[in-house]
Amino acid sequence: EIIPSFRETIEQHAIKVSVDVDEGRGFLSYRPLLKVVVECLLDNALSYRRGSPVNHVVQIVGRFDQHNGQYELTISDNGTGIKQEMLTNIFDPFFRGNTQST
Repeated sequence: EIIPSFRETIEQHAIKVSVDVDEGRGFLSYRPLLKVVVECLLDNALSYRRGSPVNHVVQIVGRFDQHNGQYELTISDNGTGIKQEMLTNIFDPFFRGNTQST
């Protein structure tokens, strides 16, 4: 449902998106908010890729953990990442990892 809205960027930059979600198990969530979170994470993964889009991979993995009864959703990529000294600020309102002005 979310990936099609990013299709143009994915195709234009030849980005590989891998989705491996355990769909056999439902979980309770507030769907509109979860959608916004996933959209933001996916947008960041696509926007902050290394200088060259060659071999850029975004992975979306969802698994149900039977030990704690929770569903874990992971969105990862091989982009530039966040500098260690900025990690404490990532949840601050309006924080951006890049300090360049546009």
